[in-house]
Amino acid sequence: MKEINESIKKLSPEEIKEIVARLQLKKRSKRDLIGALTTVTGLHALLKSLDTNCHKVLKTVYASLEGVTFAEIHKELKLEIHVIEKIAEILSRNLLIYIIKNRQMLNSKMDKAYGISEIADHLRIVEPKAITDRLHKNFLHLETQKQNRVPEKTIKDRETKGFLKYMAESGCIVSLDSARNRLPSKSIDKILSGLISQNVVHIYHCYWPEFNSYLILQDTISPSIATENEQDDPRKKLRIRNRYFLLTNLLHAFDVISTFGLFLTKQQEFRKIDIRRISEAMLPLKDLNGTDIPHEELAQLSMFILNRLGCLKLNKDIAGISLFEIRNELEQPLMLVKRILKCVGPSTYDDYFKPPFDMPVYEFCKSIIKLLHKLKSTSYGYLQITLLTRSLSEANERSFANSLMDIEEEIERFNTAMNFLFIAGIMDIENGMVALSDIGRDLANNMLKTLAAEEDGAPRKNIYINPDFSLIIPAHELASDILYHILSHTDITKHDIIINAVISRSAIVRAQKRGMALNKFLKALESYSRNELPQNLDFLLREWSNQTINIKISQSIILTTSHPEFIEELLVGIAKEGIVERISQTHALVRKDYIDEIIKFARKKDAVISLFNELEEED
Repeated sequence: MKEINESIKKLSPEEIKEIVARLQLKKRSKRDLIGALTTVTGLHALLKSLDTNCHKVLKTVYASLEGVTFAEIHKELKLEIHVIEKIAEILSRNLLIYIIKNRQMLNSKMDKAYGISEIADHLRIVEPKAITDRLHKNFLHLETQKQNRVPEKTIKDRETKGFLKYMAESGCIVSLDSARNRLPSKSIDKILSGLISQNVVHIYHCYWPEFNSYLILQDTISPSIATENEQDDPRKKLRIRNRYFLLTNLLHAFDVISTFGLFLTKQQEFRKIDIRRISEAMLPLKDLNGTDIPHEELAQLSMFILNRLGCLKLNKDIAGISLFEIRNELEQPLMLVKRILKCVGPSTYDDYFKPPFDMPVYEFCKSIIKLLHKLKSTSYGYLQITLLTRSLSEANERSFANSLMDIEEEIERFNTAMNFLFIAGIMDIENGMVALSDIGRDLANNMLKTLAAEEDGAPRKNIYINPDFSLIIPAHELASDILYHILSHTDITKHDIIINAVISRSAIVRAQKRGMALNKFLKALESYSRNELPQNLDFLLREWSNQTINIKISQSIILTTSHPEFIEELLVGIAKEGIVERISQTHALVRKDYIDEIIKFARKKDAVISLFNELEEED
């Protein structure tokens, strides 16, 4: 390689003036010119003014310490010799290479181009793959959480620490333009040169698909930078544990809609009383910020999910509802959650059943679950940095630059997925540390086709059953699936860390109406109850089920009952005007306007009501 002084000697005053203008220098001195060329921002400005062929030739020249002939450049890049001559002349005038003519040849094939030693220390021209490969190394260190300390003298400076944290939060890479927006213009070159010389940051000049300079964190220190200032994380005091409460809310929404109906008004909006009933039945759920989601949004979310599952559909102004589509998953909550994850993704939504907030893509959720399965437990910020770094490392060459530009969109996509994973109970957060819940661990094992760790010993008995069939349930001590089976067969009277519930006739027959058997409920009680189950419990539950009146009202307004005397009482009662005709012992045609009156009468009889439940027959 040659020194820059040798190249400057060959430039004319006009050529020096031109390069000074390109570098936007106020002075023309040799010292200032060399100083600008060997700064991060100065070299970037000069390289950005060149075309792709110039960058390719530079890459080839600086790949050899001994210089390369034009013939070798031709062989490498398939450029014509006369084109190489022009490019070499441009690069030489910009003090980026040094050319030695071969006077023994009639043509210029054996002319030789050398790199400039001062420039070589700062120039690293690459294709996008070199950058994504480097980012993949960052991801691997983040994934394994191998901590290497950052040099003390580097992290003492507040501005530098803040910039390194910003780089980590951007996926361990930023463009030089982004760095300019974060660092003071007077000290940017000093800060970046210091980081590069200490091997904390690498710089790459990528010429395709368009030129840009990128700064990448040294892979071995990425985990250390990513964990900086975690004590300031606003989620440090959060506790989010939603269990299978989302599924319980779906069951409650079904109970309300199938009992009272869901109707559109003339304004093409759902009746307020219907939405209020569903909202009041919702169990509380927290979002990714630890905030309780408004009950109206929970009702909207439940209706949206039921619609996407094929359980809730609108027929003109009446909603039909049935759990027939998910009958196989009702008592397998893990499989139901997985099915929900697959079906909620963004697409064309039904105008009447839209989600209250953005929904995630299943494959992205799956990648987060698998990653957290490896990380075990980590901060929210660390998980975000790790995932962003992986996403950028997997970007193809054409979309790489766009991925960097869309980093805010990528962060938003991450937050959307995390929000739903928290709501679905797949992830928990405790004191700022995010981990897969028992649901998430089971789901990860299912996705990875691995066996779950076997539990040691007998189940811990921690549920109290009182003689009046009321239950005291320390929710945090129970597995999520056990809690789901218990709550799906009981009335919840208090929902907190300690859940108070009661085994009631109405709760048992609601579960029966959904298609849920008693077996898993009774087994859960037997396994986890601290005291003995009442001897008559099993008999009583089945007796309640057998004695309960079942009525069904179809969209053609046919009332069907399991007990003929129910219609007889209607005919002589307050709802008699609602009966058009009794067509058999257990069937009657009823007026649509009298449905609410018939429902009120049926509820006094503790009847199980199935309203507009034809979706089952359609299958």
